[in-house]
Amino acid sequence: MGFRLTPQDTGFYDLFATSASHLVVGSGILTQVLGAERGEREALAGKMRDAEHAADESTHAIFKKVNSSFITPFDREDIYALASALDDCMDMMEAAVDLIFLYQIDELPTGVAAQVEVLVRMSELTAEAMTKLRSMRDLDTGRMFAFTATLIVLALVLVSASRHVENYASRWREEIVL
Repeated sequence: MGFRLTPQDTGFYDLFATSASHLVVGSGILTQVLGAERGEREALAGKMRDAEHAADESTHAIFKKVNSSFITPFDREDIYALASALDDCMDMMEAAVDLIFLYQIDELPTGVAAQVEVLVRMSELTAEAMTKLRSMRDLDTGRMFAFTATLIVLALVLVSASRHVENYASRWREEIVL
């Protein structure tokens, strides 16, 4: 092993990999919710809440590590932004599950299942990319661009799915009131 002037702390990479793994769990639970009967959704909403809390803990661990580290593997603002983006995706998945459960939606609008399939794939790609941050040799610039685009698409899919559920719930609520 060669001599290094700066210490190499690999803890950040492990924390990012853990944080991204929560997205895979969350998208899996969201998929289960789509195929579940109304009576099964409460338990799945609880599982999603637990998964989201675990994701929050991972995000807080990243922030704590940044705040207590003198040297970080890359820019502090980038670490905060990436950790926040991962957490925001999980928050949006939890919100979608909560809305489906809260409004007791039996049949979701067409297209939501396809969006969730994209979400599952994006979560898997994100988790895979996080494990490769440690050695940037595995991530060429094209893959980094694709990864960034993946995070953006993941966030957009979540926002779109949440809006579909909110719109559907709003129409459903109006029908009941009338």
